[in-house]
Amino acid sequence: MRYDHVRPSYYLRQWRYYEEAREYLPKRSIEQAKVFFNALKTLTDDERQVLIDKYYKSEKLCNYNYDLGCYTSLIPITDSVIAEQYGISKNDYMKKRASIEAKLGRAMTESQQLVNEKLTEFKLKIGDGFYYVRALKREYLYFDSYVIGSVLDAAVLTLPKDEYLVNKLLGNGFEKEPI
Repeated sequence: MRYDHVRPSYYLRQWRYYEEAREYLPKRSIEQAKVFFNALKTLTDDERQVLIDKYYKSEKLCNYNYDLGCYTSLIPITDSVIAEQYGISKNDYMKKRASIEAKLGRAMTESQQLVNEKLTEFKLKIGDGFYYVRALKREYLYFDSYVIGSVLDAAVLTLPKDEYLVNKLLGNGFEKEPI
C-alpha cells in the first residue's frame, strides 16, 4: 500500500464494510481500517458528518465478496443530491467535501507513517512498484548493488535481524511497506 498519495474516497467507500465485517476482515484490510479510523478521529464532528452523508449513508452496494459473504464497497451518493440536502450549490459542496477528504488523506498518511515506524516485518519499496529483492555479492563490485523487482519478488525483511541493511536502504530512498 502506497501512502505518499492516499485516495480517501477508496477507504470511505469501504467504511461500512470495515465496520460490518470486522470479525472477518483479512489482515491487510484490518491494517487499512486501523489507519482509516485513526485518521477519521482527527476530523471534527461536522467534517465527519459531511463524509457520512455522502459515503456511509449510501444504500448502493457494490463489490460482493463471495468468500466473506458481504459487499465490500458502496457507491457514494452524488454531490448534487447532497448539495440539495444541505441547501448549497453543488460547487460549494464539492469544494467543502474535497477539502475534508484532503485533510483525511493527510491524516491517513501520517497515521500510516507511524505504523510503518513500528513495523518489524515489511518489504522495502522505491518509486512506483519497485521493491528490494536481494543484494548482489560485494566481492565483484566496487559499491553496493541491489536487485530490484516486483512486489511478487520482494524480500521480506525483519528487525532487528536485517537492521543494518534496512537502515542503509532507507537512507537510499527506500520506504517500508507492510506485508
